[in-house]
Amino acid sequence: MAEEVKPGSNPDEGYVYNKEEIDKAIAKFREDDKASKKMKKKEKKQEDEDYNYDYGEKKKSSFGKYFLIGFVVLVVLVGIALCLYFFVFNKDEDNTIKNVKVNNDNLGAITMVVSEESNSLTATAHTKGNATFLGWAKDGLYGSIVVSEDVNLTISLDDESNYYALFNLTIDTTVYRNIQYTLYEEAHLAVATGVEDFSDETLEIPQVIMDSNANYQVYKIAGGAFANLDSVQSVRLNDKIIYIADNAFSGCDNITSVFVPSTNLYYEVVDGDLVDKNGNVLIDTPSVEEGEATESLLAA
Repeated sequence: MAEEVKPGSNPDEGYVYNKEEIDKAIAKFREDDKASKKMKKKEKKQEDEDYNYDYGEKKKSSFGKYFLIGFVVLVVLVGIALCLYFFVFNKDEDNTIKNVKVNNDNLGAITMVVSEESNSLTATAHTKGNATFLGWAKDGLYGSIVVSEDVNLTISLDDESNYYALFNLTIDTTVYRNIQYTLYEEAHLAVATGVEDFSDETLEIPQVIMDSNANYQVYKIAGGAFANLDSVQSVRLNDKIIYIADNAFSGCDNITSVFVPSTNLYYEVVDGDLVDKNGNVLIDTPSVEEGEATESLLAA
């Protein structure tokens, strides 16, 4: 028989609780409480999974958006790079790079236009600040052949030579073997401008002179530079002289022989006389027989 328990202060006076029923109630309460906690835990796990899913989807969406933006920016940058490559540095149909550059990009710049009809490239030199454009050099930067003083240079797209626009800012002077020179320091070019106590029989314009441990290519003779030099009987020019100004040798009546290398693009010796490629005579030597003229040139 089940033991009866009387509550000491139960408001329901006289009610007798059955211990077995109480144990069952407690057990059910604990079971319900455990199930409730398990359910809450399951719901919490589901909420976390739902949150992580939503966050992942948002993250994927954001990544996709930023990836698309980055891809568009990359395409634009590649397009700009290709435009610079083809239209600034220029590349023809045979993928031959046109090496047209500047000697100092702080002093000048160049623009280029390609004509497919004429198969040519035209480059234009533009100076910056107080700089001066001196000309275009071919096949090398310093010590190369200056081919033009015009700001515009037109070459064939099939030409694989290197060309440089020569800009200069700093100018100096020097005397080398009794000949005076103006030095263009950034371009490494020199111009023969006159003489100092000159009494030699041979006047030689070297290809390169050195001053302050730098080499300067002599590419020009200024107007009147060697006028009225009575002592000079022989003139020797280098193959890179591209410009001899008016009256450079006027009054040099004792010159009997002139030597210019056959590789010079602008001047040559014809019948003993110095002439430009247009046939204009710059030094008129005394008339001699053809055999004597040949002998004179060989001895020069």
